[in-house]
Amino acid sequence: MAIHRYAHPGKESDCLWLDRKSTLPEVQRKLPDSTDLGFHLQVSGVVVFCDPPTYPTQNDVIRLDREGLKIVVGAHPKNILAPADREKLQSIMQWPEVVGLGEIGLDYTMNDDHCYEQRLQMVQLLKLLPPHKVLVLHIRPRNPKQTKYAYNSGLELLHYHAGLASHQLIQLHCFSGCSVSVRSWLQAYPNTHFSISGSVLSFDAERKKALRDIPRDRLLLETDAPYFPLLEGCAQSAPHHIHVTAAKVAAILGLEVREVLALTEVNGRRFFERQGQ
Repeated sequence: MAIHRYAHPGKESDCLWLDRKSTLPEVQRKLPDSTDLGFHLQVSGVVVFCDPPTYPTQNDVIRLDREGLKIVVGAHPKNILAPADREKLQSIMQWPEVVGLGEIGLDYTMNDDHCYEQRLQMVQLLKLLPPHKVLVLHIRPRNPKQTKYAYNSGLELLHYHAGLASHQLIQLHCFSGCSVSVRSWLQAYPNTHFSISGSVLSFDAERKKALRDIPRDRLLLETDAPYFPLLEGCAQSAPHHIHVTAAKVAAILGLEVREVLALTEVNGRRFFERQGQ
């Protein structure tokens, strides 16, 4: 069973003391998982480059594409790009193997001046997005009480300031919003997909309700490796640990783990399929 995951290859390789060109099987060998799932889990996924020093070469991208992985490139909101890096990203967005722009967005854990720069940058970077490619958004509130504001401000920026087309394919990476946010985003952008990470292990009642309100065909899973450690005794996560997230989502939704893996695989493949190439 193949599933889609979300990982930062440069960061992950640094954590695992691996070369940046390490393959997914090498990562699996470095962080073995002895969990007995009762079925075979074959891992595929999405590779995210969002830090300029780790931006791939075109040969890197071609190699990853040949391995069956999807590639998106962007700028984490904590990274305010220099003009040269923005030009480099603009060029990368034209490579046919790159399926999307991301992650980009808003991170309210930074100070107010930095958040203002993030908003300006987000509008600028959205101009680099070809209409047939996907958009991966990072929206992180300063604290749980600010969650609704963070998602509303991101939606407002896309709709009123960036003029993003309503049919745009959007992944809300590491989603932890409320039911109001689910409804608001789907109303404005019906092709929004909500990606659930290891943070689901600590969801409160409000966020569990939001998860249940996500249409099944708009649900994605991710590990955000190497972040959100999922296995006891393991300091970081890896793509093949996705079954832990799937198990928690399944418990909240009243489904079997295999059902969650199967439906999110279908959703992920459809979402990240290259269009208009």
